[in-house]
Amino acid sequence: EELAEAQSRLAAVREKVQQLQAKFEKKITEKRAIEDEANIMQRKSTQASALIDALGDEQVRWSSEASEFAATKHKLIGDCAVAAAFVSYCGPFNQDFRVNMIRKKFIGLARQQGVPVSATLDVIDFLV
Repeated sequence: EELAEAQSRLAAVREKVQQLQAKFEKKITEKRAIEDEANIMQRKSTQASALIDALGDEQVRWSSEASEFAATKHKLIGDCAVAAAFVSYCGPFNQDFRVNMIRKKFIGLARQQGVPVSATLDVIDFLV
């Protein structure tokens, strides 16, 4: 009778050990999954930080280019008018006369009229 009772308790303890072992293995699996996910998140965080740093450097360049584009846009009408005058009136003349007409006449007239125009306008580059 004592033997049967001891065997019964032993069976109950073994059952409990198996349950605890299964629970332990499940928790170990969950721990590994969480560690894997944490490693993935760490890599993503590192990559995001690198991207943000790179984009921060680009922001300086983009801001500079945006300022240049705004200045160019502001002078675009005057530059177009000078280029149109160049095409219309300077065709039959030599290069020296053309440059003189652009710099002294066309750009000067545009400025007198209050039309913004680029100070160093190269009409050929502008038209190409």
